Amino acid sequence: MFAIVLGPRSNVNCRMLGFTLQEEVEFGYPPGNFMHCNDWRLDLFIDDLKREGMTEWDGVQNPAAVNVIKTMKPGDTVIIYHSQSAPGVVGLAKVVSPPRPDKHDARSWVADFQYVKHATRPVTLREIKDSHAFDDWALVRQGRLSTMSAPTEFWKWLRKQGAF
Repeated sequence: MFAIVLGPRSNVNCRMLGFTLQEEVEFGYPPGNFMHCNDWRLDLFIDDLKREGMTEWDGVQNPAAVNVIKTMKPGDTVIIYHSQSAPGVVGLAKVVSPPRPDKHDARSWVADFQYVKHATRPVTLREIKDSHAFDDWALVRQGRLSTMSAPTEFWKWLRKQGAF
C-alpha cells in the first residue's frame, strides 16, 4: 500500500490498520513525473489466522512466489513467517485448496490456508542467518520474497531450535 509521504491522514490510517512502514519510495508515473510515497506492508498475522481459522493467501505478484503457490497441494504444511516488525517463524498452517488464479489480479494465484498452531517460540531471522546453514536459501538472500519453498533441512533445524 502506498501513501503519499506528506499525507498525514493516509499515514495515520495505515498505522491504525496495523500496517508497518517499510520505506520511503520514489517512482515515476506517468514516466518522467516522480511521486514520493511511503511503502506500507501488512503481514498475515498468525493471531488473525487462528481467529479466522482459514484464509485465502492472496496479493502475491512476484513471479517466483506465484510459481511456488502454483505447486502447492491440499495437505501441504506452510511455515508462517512474519517479515515486518519482528521477522521470524511464528506458526504453521495447512494448504486446504488447490491453487487457483486470483480473480482480482491476473498476475497472481491464491490458495486457502488453515491455521494449525503457533510456534512454541518464534525463531527469528537473525537466528536463521547466524546459523549459516541456509545462506543459499531465498529467505536469507531475498528478504522481500513473500512465498517460497523451504528446504527439508530447515524443518529439521526449526525442531532443534524448539519452534515445534
